[in-house]
Amino acid sequence: FINSLRMAVANYDNAARTLYISRKLVASPSGTRVDELCEELSLSRSSIRRPLRMAYRFCESFHLSLDSAAGRGIKVNGAEYLIRLAMTELFETHFHKARIDKVDREYAQWICCDYQERQDIRHAYLKVLRESGWSIRDSSAQRVAMYLIIARNRIRAGMPVSLPERWIESIRSTPFFDVADHIYTELSHGFPGYDVSESERA
Repeated sequence: FINSLRMAVANYDNAARTLYISRKLVASPSGTRVDELCEELSLSRSSIRRPLRMAYRFCESFHLSLDSAAGRGIKVNGAEYLIRLAMTELFETHFHKARIDKVDREYAQWICCDYQERQDIRHAYLKVLRESGWSIRDSSAQRVAMYLIIARNRIRAGMPVSLPERWIESIRSTPFFDVADHIYTELSHGFPGYDVSESERA
């Protein structure tokens, strides 16, 4: 299994390498060492520069900063809600029947969810959305459904969203907040981990 995994990783093109590195950076709260990335992707330090630079650009597009330190490696810093949005975008195939790829163990822990439960969460969310009168594109709906799973896993790991009170106050007065509040209320009735704070709902 390890041999076949290494062979598959060695055959990645630059886009697949960038996806792998981006997932690793965003999903590793303690940091990622370049030597470790080189070993996992079977690349030299010179060969990893381009996909690493592209992964940096991806993170920066979500207003996430990166810093590096000897021994710890590269660490992504930024607001929790922005980290979650980046993670959601890194779920390669948003189609709801897609099976979750377990290759990237750091990333897999944040998107981990039983297949049937993932479908049930998605249906519960879409039911509330339809009843609200709001409509969004299917690709956006798929992303939000994935976000809801990432959010629950991050909350369980002690990484909740914390927003300034003035932001919450301004969001609370919008019709979108009512829909989000209803979505979380419905999810909390059917699934563990969705009894969340007002900051999370906002």
